[in-house]
Amino acid sequence: MLRPAHRNNLGPDNHLRRPLKNTLPLAGGSELRSGEGTAHPTVTLLSSLCRRLPRRRLGSIPSLCLVFAVVVLSTSPLSADIKPPITSIAIDSEGELIASVSQTGLAISSLSDRRLIRTIKLQMPNPHAVAFSPSGKQLAVGGGVPSEEGTIEVFTWPEGKPTAKFGDHTDSIMDIAWLNETRIASASLDKEVRLWDATTGQPKRTFNGHSRGVTSVRFLSDRKTLITAGVDQSIRVWNVKTGELIRSLSMHTKPIHDIAVRPAAAGLPMIASASNDRTVRLWQPTIGRMVRFAKLPARPLNVAWLPDGSHVVASCTDGRIYTIDPDTVEITGSVPAMSGWVWAMDIHRKTSTLVVGGPDGTIDLLKRSQFTRKPNDEQ
Repeated sequence: MLRPAHRNNLGPDNHLRRPLKNTLPLAGGSELRSGEGTAHPTVTLLSSLCRRLPRRRLGSIPSLCLVFAVVVLSTSPLSADIKPPITSIAIDSEGELIASVSQTGLAISSLSDRRLIRTIKLQMPNPHAVAFSPSGKQLAVGGGVPSEEGTIEVFTWPEGKPTAKFGDHTDSIMDIAWLNETRIASASLDKEVRLWDATTGQPKRTFNGHSRGVTSVRFLSDRKTLITAGVDQSIRVWNVKTGELIRSLSMHTKPIHDIAVRPAAAGLPMIASASNDRTVRLWQPTIGRMVRFAKLPARPLNVAWLPDGSHVVASCTDGRIYTIDPDTVEITGSVPAMSGWVWAMDIHRKTSTLVVGGPDGTIDLLKRSQFTRKPNDEQ
């Protein structure tokens, strides 16, 4: 789920939308890293100055840039105060705890008051996705190192004890989805989707077909069909058992950030997709049909269904949450959720409470009555 560059990841210029660690370019292609999260003002200034210099002159100043930046960054309180964005959120099966990931690790918080209970250190530097297993007894985190590796870390829940770490993707994992208690799928920027044995860490199947990075992965309720979407603007439908590509759906005009499967309902399965083309599109993937679409005022980063399947909810780059009627594609609700892009969200399966994550490690809660109200109902 392209769900800053990191359940989901492309900005307005088609770059990854979830932020990586901030860097300052030096001579010879090397970089100075400022730490995690939002760019430190010093790094922003130095980066701008260095980029303005001709390349042939850049080699004469790297030591000056490096020393100055390191001294300022090590003494300035801003670098410690600024927190990285929340990149993925999941509510546990009991509906009482929130698991969220960022470059600071895996955070466990109370749903009722958002109080931080503990933080679990991850081995990967850039986590992009978090998901509970169907039983709720396991928790997986997917991420990695850009252009180097994509890995999954599995923990027991609620103990948080690490049980496995695996993955041989050659680029970051952007999304994960559990098939059952022993199988988990990963979507990676290396253009591959893989199905893993979560207990042994062995790959069971590889799904090749996307021409660019894959950003979202979901299973239909029949557990026989896998749906993926990515930077190549396409949605692909796969046979889980054989790995065969059944069909491709290509109506989006820009990279797709996220897909969501409609909860059990009569008729054919339906999914929603959120794209950088500012649309949320509704599909019947088993017959290859795009049903209809809604055009939003801003780019949607995440998409989800209300538990009863009655509406689609999208979080966007304008900091708002939009609610869409899937039958009429009318925007029936619009409410500000936070200042800045809403990077991550999840919906409580019983109360429909919406949990959102965004810049500076912010987590907020919205009741259904809040995010389903129309714009002219705002006070």
